[in-house]
Amino acid sequence: MKEKGGRLDVSLRSIEAGPEELKRYPELQPGRYVALAVRDTGHGMSKEVIDRIFDPFFTTRGVGEGTGMGLAVIHGIVSAHEGIIDVQSEKGKGSVFTVFFPAVKEADVEVQDAVLGLPRGNEKILFVDDEEDIVKMSTRMLEYLGYQVYVARSGDQALAMIKAEAADIDLVITDYSMPGITGLQLAEKIIKIRKKLPVILCSGFSEAVIVGEASKAINCRFLSKPLDMKVLARTIREILSGRDQECES
Repeated sequence: MKEKGGRLDVSLRSIEAGPEELKRYPELQPGRYVALAVRDTGHGMSKEVIDRIFDPFFTTRGVGEGTGMGLAVIHGIVSAHEGIIDVQSEKGKGSVFTVFFPAVKEADVEVQDAVLGLPRGNEKILFVDDEEDIVKMSTRMLEYLGYQVYVARSGDQALAMIKAEAADIDLVITDYSMPGITGLQLAEKIIKIRKKLPVILCSGFSEAVIVGEASKAINCRFLSKPLDMKVLARTIREILSGRDQECES
């Protein structure tokens, strides 16, 4: 579709997950859902690709054309809202992505956040990542939770912003693997500017690898990519409430 064009259809419908739907979509639970479907007439995908498309850093694009994190981040957000994603595709014919979200009654909308257990805040957070898709998605999550978000696309830019607004930034959330200054190196430099400024390191690598490299003197925490909104919301509140502000071994 990128080179020759094509057709993209988007539809939204309400369904009741009965025996037929539960057989077709085994991950669903009985109940009412809102189904968002996106259908294209692109190249399509093989079963081997479909089995891996939600894996962090997996991509079929060329070097410099994508990070492999876009679908992984989307999967994390959908899962955080207790939804599922179904993918149907055939080589040469295109693909259909269907996202199922549990439907709520209108009266339940006001208490939805309480049900999901998403604590909010209004502090200022500096988000650091060099990948535009991740920046956009994560910024939306943080703003949804009520935070004021500043964005830096490199460690150097983040340091400049912290030096200029050190007294205003309440928390730094940074990618671990970035060109130039890594997230860990950024955290080490931050403590020289403002020792008690907390940092969250995010990575698709294992926590043991990241935390094993981090000095206990660094005021940081670790979160796995793709970011889970529930985990992110609770971790931020724990940190900003003054708890667990040192790296865990």
